Amino acid sequence: MKLIIFGAPGSGKGSQAPNLNKEYGLFHLATGDILRKNIKEETPLGIEAKKYLDKGMLAPDEVVIGLVEEKLKCKECEQGVFFDGFPRTLEQAKKLDEITTIDKVIYLEVDFSILLARITGRRSCECGKTIHIKRMKTEECECGKILYQREDDTEEMVKPRIETFLAQTAPLIEYYEKQGKLITIDGDGEIEDIFEVIKEKLG
Repeated sequence: MKLIIFGAPGSGKGSQAPNLNKEYGLFHLATGDILRKNIKEETPLGIEAKKYLDKGMLAPDEVVIGLVEEKLKCKECEQGVFFDGFPRTLEQAKKLDEITTIDKVIYLEVDFSILLARITGRRSCECGKTIHIKRMKTEECECGKILYQREDDTEEMVKPRIETFLAQTAPLIEYYEKQGKLITIDGDGEIEDIFEVIKEKLG
């Protein structure tokens, strides 16, 4: 099975990753994580992508599509995959249709004010874990390292990202709706409750 899960930044796509992996055995293909890894390692791909991400813009299609095509060849993707952060534009969606067949598309719908509060309150760790300040009991992660706010989680960076989503990614709703693959889910709620709805919709 191949799924796409999309929504504005902070809609909860990454939070559903462990559930989708555990329930269906799907590999979590998160282009954002892959791009950040390349940026940190200062690879040619990372350096090019950083120019755009620093401005709150999306990485160019040729960069992201090349990354996705390569990742789909990995052994981990053989049992199925769910895309998180891709496609983000109609052109990317059309290109993905040429590469592989998508079964269902999950759209997590969340109000703007909720998205802003979620992202700006998010704290990250070098080990990959994230936690919201409302749930933090200490400034340290479980692994012992200090939690920090990512540069792209500040209000100044979040607003352009949401605006970019509305302008470039929202049209995907109509695109996949016409294909009969779209499942719209209310993303405001507890992670497990939302996943129960996702399971019900997927059948």
